[in-house]
Amino acid sequence: MKQLLLLLTLLFIYLIPISAIAQYSEQISTDRPGLTFGATTLGKKVIQVQSGFNTTNINGKTPDLDVSTLIFTNFLRFGLTEKFDIEAMINVRNDKVNFAGSDVDTLDLSGVSTTQLGFRYNFTQNDGWVPAIGFQGRLMLKSVSHDYRRDNVGMVFNVMTSNQINDWLSFNMNLGASLPRRNEVDYSLPSTFNFGISLTEKWGTFIELFGNLNDFDPGFDTGLSYLVNDHFLLDIGGGYTPTSSSDTWFAEAGLSYRWHWRDN
Repeated sequence: MKQLLLLLTLLFIYLIPISAIAQYSEQISTDRPGLTFGATTLGKKVIQVQSGFNTTNINGKTPDLDVSTLIFTNFLRFGLTEKFDIEAMINVRNDKVNFAGSDVDTLDLSGVSTTQLGFRYNFTQNDGWVPAIGFQGRLMLKSVSHDYRRDNVGMVFNVMTSNQINDWLSFNMNLGASLPRRNEVDYSLPSTFNFGISLTEKWGTFIELFGNLNDFDPGFDTGLSYLVNDHFLLDIGGGYTPTSSSDTWFAEAGLSYRWHWRDN
């Protein structure tokens, strides 16, 4: 884990000299839908909310169980400078676990499951085949409900890249580290590979591959977004992850909205 932290620190120091001025986008730029975080920042004096509902079902094979989850996700971003955002995440969750062949038939968990605070920094803007590059770091706090308690504070890091291939197609990638997992000493290496597609001026879609590089069981998701206006976007999506021990699917719907008090 020390070597991983050293690698991330060196990468952060190396990328600072190649930074370029990030620019405020005339249309809202959001991490929704999908699991990929964007490489760009909001711009100075911009507040953005990204919220949604997620329903997930896990059909376990070994052991034989069924988990139904409902999550209300809230992600708040604030642009302090053109290139630097601060971020906060709070998720409210309910899990119903049904065990087959067990004395305990059902387990019901609910409450605040995730609280995170962090930042996002944009190093470069996309210029031809040179991608937009960003770095994101967040603390996973212990301020959660009893059912989802953490024994320690965790950390999440992400290196994000984005390439606009042509007028209608983009490629976006995240490579990250989560230290540690909830109530574990181990770390995970989450990654995503995302193709964004502009269908019309209002409608967009994406296809995405995601998983952890250290125990890679790839999942797939896709979805649609609709741009209501330059500051308001609606989305729906869903995905599926098959593994040897379980099959997981999810569906979600949400919105992104921003406010700004910029001079331009």
